[in-house]
Amino acid sequence: MNVVVPTDKPVAATAMELVRQAQRGEISHEQFVEALKHWNYDPQYKTQSEADDGEVVNNSFDAVYHAYVGLDLLSDEEYDEIERALA
Repeated sequence: MNVVVPTDKPVAATAMELVRQAQRGEISHEQFVEALKHWNYDPQYKTQSEADDGEVVNNSFDAVYHAYVGLDLLSDEEYDEIERALA
């Protein structure tokens, strides 16, 4: 017998996947922001090459920055709030 437990928390393997879910409207904006505030981010390791600027670590804070700057999914206040939550 399979038991399905309802949850109000988004299910995503990486922070970037969470951003994509929010972009597609699969989770509410409130769930998205709250999840980002409590996400366990990986370090933002970068290689030293000519392609550094295009390199994104999918489970790092890069995803939050992409949601904020690239997709306009976060307001200035929400971005600052997420940063403060991680400090």
